[in-house]
Amino acid sequence: MDASTNGPSRVEFARWLTDVQHGAGALAARVIMNRLWQHHFGRGQVATPGDFGVGGTEPTHPELLEWMAAELVRGGWHLKPLHKMMLMSATYRQGIAWDKARDKVDSENQLWWRRRR
Repeated sequence: MDASTNGPSRVEFARWLTDVQHGAGALAARVIMNRLWQHHFGRGQVATPGDFGVGGTEPTHPELLEWMAAELVRGGWHLKPLHKMMLMSATYRQGIAWDKARDKVDSENQLWWRRRR
């Protein structure tokens, strides 16, 4: 069976998936970065990692998510530097101590003022 009769090849699909200009690359980079954030911090910047669409929630820090996605693309889609960046960040290294004043302003910890247990 000829591969050309079955539609696009896996290589073409991979190129489309990582093409930030004309493919799904921009969205794919955001999704990957949100999943990495969720892995390290317990909750993604977008609280609905399976739904980045109309039914999903807005990111808590959209500019940060955009910047991290752009860094992923600029770095050739290599994940290791981004893992390191997150693990070395002040946000990752903060304590779990509860603060009454901060809790009053942001009880859901949307601003990442403390580390989750």
